[in-house]
Amino acid sequence: MLLGVAMERVIIRHFYHRPHERPVTRHFGIGICLVEIVRLFFSSQSKQVPPRRSFQGITSLGFMYYPT
Repeated sequence: MLLGVAMERVIIRHFYHRPHERPVTRHFGIGICLVEIVRLFFSSQSKQVPPRRSFQGITSLGFMYYPT
């Protein structure tokens, strides 16, 4: 929330009285930057977590089999 308030006060507020397409493109740009910053800190590689023993196998639903 604090990051959102800071971004609104510092960046977004300056685009309120401009044509409508400019704030929209700025929001997309800010969103892309935030996603890339999160990827930088937390990595974008998937990590596998082994399921618990109770969730392994196949469950019969009567009309089909579904992986547990």
